[in-house]
Amino acid sequence: MMLKWRRLFRAAPAMASTTPIQIPDDWRLWPLGVLDHRDWFRQVPEELMLIDALTSPGKYGEVLDREAWFAMMLPLLCRVRVASLRAANFEFEPEPYQRAWLVHDDYVLYVSDSPGGAHRAVRWAHPAPGPRRLWVDADAIVLPPEEPFDLLSRGSWVSQDVFVAELEGPEDHPRQDFGFGGHPIILGLLAVDARRGRTHVFQPAASENWTGPRLEVQYGRWHLFASETSATPDRVVDPAA
Repeated sequence: MMLKWRRLFRAAPAMASTTPIQIPDDWRLWPLGVLDHRDWFRQVPEELMLIDALTSPGKYGEVLDREAWFAMMLPLLCRVRVASLRAANFEFEPEPYQRAWLVHDDYVLYVSDSPGGAHRAVRWAHPAPGPRRLWVDADAIVLPPEEPFDLLSRGSWVSQDVFVAELEGPEDHPRQDFGFGGHPIILGLLAVDARRGRTHVFQPAASENWTGPRLEVQYGRWHLFASETSATPDRVVDPAA
């Protein structure tokens, strides 16, 4: 009996080797958007690397920490084509906005192009303690003492050169309060002048009730309004001053 068992054991590999591996017809190593643009990726293979890092973060997480992983992706995110973002499963807002986002378990990436595509903002948000990160044209947006700061909105381009996002307003503002989820009622405004390479932070005075501040560019001046429905600006600023 022992001899017979050994013969059966040895015969099993030979039988298995004659059975081909069946791969499902819809199985792919890459998202379909990659295969549709393979000629492009042969010319710009670094974009292919970005798509791999974005669609397969788990395998990179076994080797790289979060900071190193994102540092690898950032330069590519700041110049990658919109078509490649679509291949990496980014979702896009309807026209005319040039904003896209990608949601994963522990982070959200926002990519926003200015009208005409001359500038790009990249925002990285994650639920871990600490502020969100913002880059404009691959430059980190920081404030003294040279640290990142918290953004309360994804932000948007209000002109070809000016990117705006909401910040938390002053804690000592007489109308300051905190609503659902600890969100402040009174807000400030961050404005990045990409053409001049300047960053401005505007906070409301005690007499200014900024519940939804917005910025409009009119004839080279910045008009700051207290809310989306305000018809008269609280301030008019010369960004070149």
